[in-house]
Amino acid sequence: MKRRLLFCFLLVALLTLVFTGCDVINSIIGKDSGKEEHEHTGGSATCLKAAVCDECGESYGEKLDHDFSDATCTSAKACKACGLVEGKELGHDFADATCTEPKTCVNCGITEGVASHSYNAQYSHDDNGHWIECSRCGDKLDEAEHTGGEATVNERAKCEICGARYGEYPDLVIDWQTEALLPTDGAIVYLANDRIRKWYEAYDYKTTDTDAHWLESDIFTPSVPVFKWSVGEAAKYYKVYVANNSAFNSAQCYLTNLAELSVEHLYVDTTYYWYVDAVYGDHTVRSEIFSFTTAKTPRTVCIDGVSNSRDIGGYITADGKRIKQGMVYRSAKLDDITELGKYTLVNILGVKTDLDLRGARTSDGNGGYYSNLKNTTHPVSELEHITVAAPWYSTGENGIWYDEFNKDELAKAVKVFADPDNYPIIFHCSLGRDRTGTLALVLGGLLGLDENTLMMEYELSVFSYWGAYGSTKYNDGLRNSIHNTYLYIDNNYEGDTFSEKVEDFLLDIGVTADEIASIKDIMLEEVE
Repeated sequence: MKRRLLFCFLLVALLTLVFTGCDVINSIIGKDSGKEEHEHTGGSATCLKAAVCDECGESYGEKLDHDFSDATCTSAKACKACGLVEGKELGHDFADATCTEPKTCVNCGITEGVASHSYNAQYSHDDNGHWIECSRCGDKLDEAEHTGGEATVNERAKCEICGARYGEYPDLVIDWQTEALLPTDGAIVYLANDRIRKWYEAYDYKTTDTDAHWLESDIFTPSVPVFKWSVGEAAKYYKVYVANNSAFNSAQCYLTNLAELSVEHLYVDTTYYWYVDAVYGDHTVRSEIFSFTTAKTPRTVCIDGVSNSRDIGGYITADGKRIKQGMVYRSAKLDDITELGKYTLVNILGVKTDLDLRGARTSDGNGGYYSNLKNTTHPVSELEHITVAAPWYSTGENGIWYDEFNKDELAKAVKVFADPDNYPIIFHCSLGRDRTGTLALVLGGLLGLDENTLMMEYELSVFSYWGAYGSTKYNDGLRNSIHNTYLYIDNNYEGDTFSEKVEDFLLDIGVTADEIASIKDIMLEEVE
């Protein structure tokens, strides 16, 4: 009996274990004994929460995206479902107001302000009348014809309302003739100042007392001609035409509102022609043609900050030709030139080349020499700079005939004048007297100047500060030095004239016949 009861107990326990294991297995594999499995169903998702299953009540799936409305001028974008706001309002975008429409938002159409014209403060005008004009649409207020004012030969009538000129000029009745007051027709005009002119006119190198003019000051300033004329009635302005030929080819035109005019930088020994156009409104009254002749004097020039400056041209040669002006200038150093001086040198005188004679003789250590150009300055950057160690006078260590180095350097300087592309040229040393004077003697002699003119041209330097530098009295040794240079060429080289002797000398130191011919061709002109 006990065995039977024990067997029953064990059988029940075994069956319980079996059924319990089946439930566990069914649970693991997703099968519930006696049930069917189904997917979630029903419910609606929103932008705030997922859908809820109608059968089991569990949430499933994803939330919806927000459905934002567009932002407007006054509100930010918002979700249509939940009202969530994101960003900010756009703000109004107003188009400019017009004369007939206030400013209006291009997005929502709202308006602001009022429509109105924007009238200018000043009158607009034409030949017929005046008005106040809207700057936006051109609408006109207060349109009226010009009124008031009185016309003259120089100006049309001036409207009393708007200030515009209107109407016609009155007929100009001409009962006068323009007259030349200065210079008078046919006059002789001196470009050199009185002191230099009188010295030049009386100059004789054998007798002239240069010592009396040895001054530490610059009195090179030329006399500037003043043109004056008379008219029957003052003009609005004048146009003055000046030329060195009666056909007025390449004439210079000057404008002035006065009946007078100063004209600088004329050439010496030249006949000039001029006339005046007096301008009266739309009328112009032209004078007859006047003329004057500048006297034969040295042509000194003013280059601000540069002493001892002059043109080497204007002189008549032994064979009746003339050295051209405006081609070659000589001076003292350019180191102190001012901005005004630079403008005069480059823009008015038109100089292209700076020939600096201040190069230094330097030993090469083998008994020879070379030219050291580092000790010179070139203050005018617009110019082509050429530097040589030029000799001065005929004797001594620095003289032309001291050695081959000095001759070679002088030849280099002379060759600069054989190239037409170098012109106009300015050449100088420190004082513009010794090295510059020696080169000027050689050039002038080659071109045909006589002994007296060559000596005079050298001694002009005494009228400048730098030309007279170093002593309170004139040193006769200077005059003797330049004259001995003249005599050395005259006594030691071949030719019937001094010009031919200078040519023989230049050939001897290395200047070619073609270069000599080029210099003469460039620098000499026939005299009409």
